Amino acid sequence: MNQKDKLAKNTMLLSIGTLMTNILQFVMVPLFSSWLTTAEYGTFDLCVTYVSLVLPIVNLASGEAVFRYSIECEGNERKKFISDGLAIVLINSCAVSILLLLIAKICNKPIIIPFLALLIGQTINSYCQSFLRGIKKLSIYSIGSIITTVFISIFVTIFVWKFNFGLYGIIGGYALGYFIGDIVIFSISKYWEFFSIRCISKEGMLYLIKYSYPLIPNNICWWIINVSDRLIINSVLGAAYNGIYAIANKVPNVCASVFGMFNISWQESASEVANEKDRNQYFNVVYNSTIVTLLSLCTGVLCLNWVLFDYIFDRRYEAARLYMP
Repeated sequence: MNQKDKLAKNTMLLSIGTLMTNILQFVMVPLFSSWLTTAEYGTFDLCVTYVSLVLPIVNLASGEAVFRYSIECEGNERKKFISDGLAIVLINSCAVSILLLLIAKICNKPIIIPFLALLIGQTINSYCQSFLRGIKKLSIYSIGSIITTVFISIFVTIFVWKFNFGLYGIIGGYALGYFIGDIVIFSISKYWEFFSIRCISKEGMLYLIKYSYPLIPNNICWWIINVSDRLIINSVLGAAYNGIYAIANKVPNVCASVFGMFNISWQESASEVANEKDRNQYFNVVYNSTIVTLLSLCTGVLCLNWVLFDYIFDRRYEAARLYMP
């Protein structure tokens, strides 16, 4: 199978999982927006924003290093990279947990507890995704995304709609959904076959960190570009306006997730052809096709703006229609 066919196959495989995940998320957004006030939804979105900032610091962006090296090797060498990667995630997660728990106790901020649970759940989930990409199990990657989204939807429905836990319910539902999804991914992939405590070493962890640490400021800069505006809205206008802005971002995020789906399969293909002579021609063909596809997708989504806010989203978020484009 040539690289173009493989890229198309991987993208199609990921499309199934991404499509199902987006459908579930899209169905749940109107429900979440009706169950929560604009201020509650705005605060939740702010928590997610902070998680996306802290995440690459907690895991030191080591997931990218695990993917980069695992995809090129087999056997004990691959097991070493995967084991060292998990060790980095667990050690840093424990350190951050202790720090945040102390802050929660000293500052009397109970919301830090569910925030911490969400952070750790997403940190492990991010590692799982890098691990699956490294062993080229994109089918499990797609299934894991669907299962995680299903559990998130179930737990948020129970906590927010059934028990009326509000803000804490949606954060806790997301956190628990991630944890259950992580357990399922570990089970389906038979993770224990790729992990060994004996393979963990200080030298191995430092080797991964040496590759990944330049990616930390890179991720932070992308965070500034993508979501720092929400912090400004929250500090100047308040959480309610941030909730409206968060809903406005939901539809464009569909376009972003489609590109993210393609980008995952593209990274695998790009890594495999990086040393081939005709790589530049291949890269140009893929780039040009990607631009045309994304422009068409964004144009189509913009045409649905008024329909979505007239018939799907709660009326309290009607102002968001002005900001979605």
